[in-house]
Amino acid sequence: MRVTVEVTTALVGSSPTCNLYLQRPIVEDYAAGTEADWDDFFAFTQLTDSHTAGTRRYVDIPLPSSQDVDGSLANRDLAPAQESLAARTLISGHWGDAIRVRASLGGTVTTALVYDVDMIELPIP
Repeated sequence: MRVTVEVTTALVGSSPTCNLYLQRPIVEDYAAGTEADWDDFFAFTQLTDSHTAGTRRYVDIPLPSSQDVDGSLANRDLAPAQESLAARTLISGHWGDAIRVRASLGGTVTTALVYDVDMIELPIP
């Protein structure tokens, strides 16, 4: 799957920053607004006020091997983590039946970042 983020309205402010994370649910009956139900699995490169409309970031997320559909064979801590991944870090494992985008703003933001997210299926080689 390819996930693309495109800036439609740039950040404005005093040294504004925006970190975007892809998150997957880690419990069966997750709630969109319950932070403990979600875990970061990818961190995009930070966006700042220098990133104008049309700036794009993307990641190709591979399907895990059939014997590791939940990521349990990966060498990682299974405790949920939000906003702790370094930029361009991808944690293995399947994303489940939902993905959400989490934004974390820094600096002084007077105009919020507006962005579009597209997710498309990639052909299996």
